[in-house]
Amino acid sequence: MLPALLNMIDYMGISLPAERTLMLRARGTGPDPVADAWATLYGRCWQDGIYNASGIALERMPASLSGSVLPECARTLFPQVDALGDSEGLLVLRQNRIDVLLLMDGTRQVDEPDWYAHGRVVEQVLLQNGWRVPDVSDPRGRQRSLFIEGDMGAFDCLTRPEAVRSSSGWDYEELLNRPFSAIQSFAVEEGVTPTVILDRLQATNALTITMRELVRFSAANGSIWTLAAHMLRRLQVPYPSHPRSVLFALIANAAFREGRVRHDRAEELYTIITNAVWWRRTNLICKAVRIQDDLTIAVMQVVPNSGMVDASELIKYNMTFSLMMSDAGFRIENVYNISG
Repeated sequence: MLPALLNMIDYMGISLPAERTLMLRARGTGPDPVADAWATLYGRCWQDGIYNASGIALERMPASLSGSVLPECARTLFPQVDALGDSEGLLVLRQNRIDVLLLMDGTRQVDEPDWYAHGRVVEQVLLQNGWRVPDVSDPRGRQRSLFIEGDMGAFDCLTRPEAVRSSSGWDYEELLNRPFSAIQSFAVEEGVTPTVILDRLQATNALTITMRELVRFSAANGSIWTLAAHMLRRLQVPYPSHPRSVLFALIANAAFREGRVRHDRAEELYTIITNAVWWRRTNLICKAVRIQDDLTIAVMQVVPNSGMVDASELIKYNMTFSLMMSDAGFRIENVYNISG
């Protein structure tokens, strides 16, 4: 695919170094898959050190009929990238089920991240989403944090979060006892894992997100609940992971703390996610996520850890529930009971 595209843009008089042109592609999810794809590519370019490189973009659903104008979100994330409005190129994307494809100049790769530029991008995305961002007296302060205000509350947005020590020995009981609704800050960082999210949550009580969550974070209904819902969509994978299990359990526990649980086996579920034995015997996985209007519905399953549970106990530990997430909070219901 890459040689054909390079020949195409060369024919159109656009110059990119063939030997160092990097091709990145993404398929988005959620209600706005194109914006999600752009945010995904921002994260990849940030980690690869080419976020400031020039390049050419192809979008499966272009903002204009000619395809020569990028959407506002794309222009904010990649101001140095031009749109390629070529019908043959768009056909390639549709045939390969790609939402956005980038051809980036790999000769401009950098080793050190530009946190000031990252802070500016974060601020612009927030403003586009309707958040009020008071003027920063020291513009270089964007390297660190922004105070933002929306219709449902205010947050500290950390654009250059402090590094946290990697660990797997989280104080589970302490994290469970912290009200999820009391989280008033979040960090925007690319390439973060569930381990980093838990480390920072324990150390600073700040939720760590990526640009994929930020582009969906609207001031009209933005709360810690919706931010966590956006994060869960990104972390959804159908296989066990201990850090993911702990993070999902903290989110599920928030529903119990709020008294918003309607499940046939609620007592057993509560015991599993709040008992230290749960760490060794079970995992909590997110099987699927779908969006229904402003409601995010995650199908969660408690699965036994292989070799850690006797056959007689399998039924006790194997259960499924729906985790419903909206701007008002979380609630747990039976899988078949998903009405609003």
